[in-house]
Amino acid sequence: MSTKEEKHLSQVKVAAIIVEKKRRQMVTLDHNTTLGEALKRLAEENILSAPVVLAPSIEDTDSGDYLGILDVLDILQFITKHVLPGVKGKTGIDKWQALRDGGEGILQMKLIQICGHDTGFAFTNYLQRSVLDLITDGFVRSDGAPAHRIAISDGHAGFTHIITQSDVVQYLARHPGTVKGLLHRSLEKLGLLRGEGDAVVVVPADMITADVLEVMVTEGVSCVGLVNTAGRLVGNMSASDLRGIDVTDFSLLMSPINRFLQIEKGVEESAVVFTVEATSTFEDLLKFFHKKRVHRVYVRGKDGRPAGLVTLTDLLSVVHHFCIGSMNKSLPCA
Repeated sequence: MSTKEEKHLSQVKVAAIIVEKKRRQMVTLDHNTTLGEALKRLAEENILSAPVVLAPSIEDTDSGDYLGILDVLDILQFITKHVLPGVKGKTGIDKWQALRDGGEGILQMKLIQICGHDTGFAFTNYLQRSVLDLITDGFVRSDGAPAHRIAISDGHAGFTHIITQSDVVQYLARHPGTVKGLLHRSLEKLGLLRGEGDAVVVVPADMITADVLEVMVTEGVSCVGLVNTAGRLVGNMSASDLRGIDVTDFSLLMSPINRFLQIEKGVEESAVVFTVEATSTFEDLLKFFHKKRVHRVYVRGKDGRPAGLVTLTDLLSVVHHFCIGSMNKSLPCA
């Protein structure tokens, strides 16, 4: 990983990330697409989200108005809000039928009924703004929840690009000189190691899947670690694991989470957990995220117990504070 001198992130244009993405044409979803159809499309394209646009009508053949982004977290929210309450108190065949009925109901919902909550994460004429602006305005926000992905419009041809947190981290990994001053700092010095078990939500690996989803919503997290009876990390459940779920899968929500993941992902893949050592540096993290192309990594503690969790949001938050601080001191990020 070269650490040659690079421009300050306040001087690197968002367009530079677009050039290096090598992403195929952006996938969009029409407002009248059902949630079931949309989730199938996300699975086919191997993506976690897509912009929802107003489909052109007979009178208006060139609409494309942006309504929001459909994210895999939407299915998590809708299952816990619209499906799980209907199975409480039911047993046996009645519970199974309630799950199928509830699942069929939300999968038939149109996207226009779901999207619209994140229209603020759509930036116009932003390609010539800086990457630091993008991080500050979207990915690390002081006035609300950070975005995981942002729709970019050139102001003329509608929304032509999606930039994700992962895209920015991948760029930093290819250009580590932009954050050279951070590279050799440890997790502890970066404030990413908060003590044994802190900020890590874990559940037993044999907890019922429906209960796991409720924990995720209640805790406001997009993933939970799965631990065995000794507290050792043996798996991970994330909202992205719900991508591609169909009506026949809803009865599986009453199965243990480890069984659910084995069926949905395969036995071998369901057992994969990405971890790093507590002694890892920022450079180590950049290399790991670049190579594995994951969205989070657990910090391995004593006896295999999770000692922390580092997400893409955490990395960009560190970059943001470091670069803003260096600007205030008239120093380069590098």
